[in-house]
Amino acid sequence: KRACGEPRDLRQPAGLSTPWMPWALGAVSAALIGWIWSSAPLPLVADEAAYLFQAENFASGRWSSPAPPLPEFFEQMHVLTSPTFASKYPPGHSLLLVPGMWLGLPPLIPLLLTGVAGALVFLLARRVANPAVGLLSWLLWTTAPGNLVYRPTFFSEVSSSALWLLGWWALLQWRDTSRRGWLLVLSASTAWGLLTRPYTILFFLVPVGIVVIRWVVAKRVWGDFARALALGALLLGIVPLWSAKTTGDWRDLPVLRYNHTTLPSDGLGFDREADPGGRPLPEDQAQVRENYARLTRAHRLRSIPQILGIRLMVIGADMWEGTRLFLFAFAAVGLLSLPREGYFALASAFLMVLGH
Repeated sequence: KRACGEPRDLRQPAGLSTPWMPWALGAVSAALIGWIWSSAPLPLVADEAAYLFQAENFASGRWSSPAPPLPEFFEQMHVLTSPTFASKYPPGHSLLLVPGMWLGLPPLIPLLLTGVAGALVFLLARRVANPAVGLLSWLLWTTAPGNLVYRPTFFSEVSSSALWLLGWWALLQWRDTSRRGWLLVLSASTAWGLLTRPYTILFFLVPVGIVVIRWVVAKRVWGDFARALALGALLLGIVPLWSAKTTGDWRDLPVLRYNHTTLPSDGLGFDREADPGGRPLPEDQAQVRENYARLTRAHRLRSIPQILGIRLMVIGADMWEGTRLFLFAFAAVGLLSLPREGYFALASAFLMVLGH
């Protein structure tokens, strides 16, 4: 086939097709974010501090710390002070941060995850299009304004984005090779994503799950499917253990306990009556709670088009802001020639946005 010659392949620089190129580009992605972050590698937002605090618990071999004797002096957004001292957030992201905590380098894992995500962006685009498209996709992704803002942080999106990119890669590999290992990788990455940002990964899982079930039926690999389900269930078994060790009841999720006692406006649904109440908080944290209540009051069914439009505009600015705006026209034209895998990824991403 190569002897016959394919013009599209012949035009590609040879280095872009080498096995080491994804590693090199991933390293550049991590180095760029590391350079941006080097001026202040500290948690600047309450969510980041909560994730790091929980990572410290895990790094010390604990699910939570003992409740402080004077909880009011240890109040922190998104952190339980009773019955134990722990973050409310699901444990997936904080568990991944543990090696960095052991080494005294908390930013290490977010930087490595950025490298993994960068490598996968290139790999996926190279796989479904060609090496040149892969390189351009990686370049636009790595330098996207939104990426440069949220990646030098301890936010859990750094983990979840790497996990869903890994899931897409494993799905493609399993489709083409039928190797059980790739189905297990898909299961593990999805399960860990649910341990990290469950609502986001739930919407990621819907189209992936439909495709997997169709292929399982077509390939008749029920045994492999059962093993993948068992692996996912095993990993998700961390949730009741985490709850039992944090709230004392395996059915009482820390995030639900915290929201019930401290942040009652933070919940799912539309047209809810915002409740800014809850236990007493310091003035600055009470203001944050009021902001949540304000957002809840504005979250109405009739406002869905407006909310979705604003979020899509913000997402667009994260990618095409400033001098990059002219590239949007090329991206729009490129949508007309996407392979089916590209449309699948685009639809999956839109479903995650729509779900939120």
